Amino acid sequence: MTLTLGSLFDGIGGFPLAAIRQGITPLWASEIEPFPIQVTKHHFPETLHMAHPVRTYPWHPVPAPDWPAHGPGCSWSRSG
Repeated sequence: MTLTLGSLFDGIGGFPLAAIRQGITPLWASEIEPFPIQVTKHHFPETLHMAHPVRTYPWHPVPAPDWPAHGPGCSWSRSG
């Protein structure tokens, strides 16, 4: 059985990178900033990329991961 990952507040894809190195499959990544999204899309093109605010995303069609991971989000950044 392969474990799966969902990455909230993904940034530039640190959690998906660590997951792949451990044999875990990233299913999706959620980020709203354009530059980090492009970095993650470049490195993980097979991952579903959700460029949408987490609170308003229609989650019902998104597969549930074994491991939901998250960064600190914008509340810890200068812009938040």
